[in-house]
Amino acid sequence: MLERIQQASAVAGPHMAFAFQKVFGHRVPPGGAILPSGGVKLVTGEPHPFGNFAIGQADDEVEAIARELAATGQPSCVIFADGLRSEAEQAARQNGFAHEETMPAMAVEIDSLAPCRLPEGYHFERFEPGDDAEDWAAAFAIGYELPQCVADVFSPLAVPIDAAEDADVQFFRVSHEGRTVAVSALIRGHGVAGIYCVATVPEHRRCGLGAFATAEPLRAARKQGYRIGVLQSSSMGHAVYRGLGFEDVGSLSMLIRIP
Repeated sequence: MLERIQQASAVAGPHMAFAFQKVFGHRVPPGGAILPSGGVKLVTGEPHPFGNFAIGQADDEVEAIARELAATGQPSCVIFADGLRSEAEQAARQNGFAHEETMPAMAVEIDSLAPCRLPEGYHFERFEPGDDAEDWAAAFAIGYELPQCVADVFSPLAVPIDAAEDADVQFFRVSHEGRTVAVSALIRGHGVAGIYCVATVPEHRRCGLGAFATAEPLRAARKQGYRIGVLQSSSMGHAVYRGLGFEDVGSLSMLIRIP
């Protein structure tokens, strides 16, 4: 088990850029681009850091990206999966960015995931063709506090739904009284299963929905032969993921610019 977790540490961080590439690979949104390093950027002009952001894999891109995002005059965010050299971070600071958070890259042996229970009255399901994509995107935007146009880019509104059991990109949701109240996405590649877009609307938090929406897609991936799950955690979700059995295997640097 330890050996597999150590192997996962090499891809847990870079998998984030890979996942965004998978989404952009279906339809690069207006203002979006895939970077030379393999990372991605999205500039919407929305007054929100994640409305104008870049995820890169090479710190020699920092200065050019920081300069471009600063020129928008809007709040911006830069995330680098391999960490930053001090020179790269200084280049970003000169363009008005400040180090906001170190995001843990985490991994888990799927067979060792802690059991989860869905509260009574809630229903968990994989998103299927024909389901209400706007409902999923709205829950993601509310739960993650994103501009709706940004949430739409990473939702079933933009990514074609493949119903195959081994689809590389899969969406999941928890519903309550017919409304989507928690969401997640599974993106597979590099030999691991990655969990993204985990969000719960405020009035349904603190009852285990996020943990369930994280663990159950990974259990489905295990049936397809995947043994390791990876994710990138915020400080808010770190304790939840640790409780499920995830371990810290690396980190990502996030820098924010607020004009």
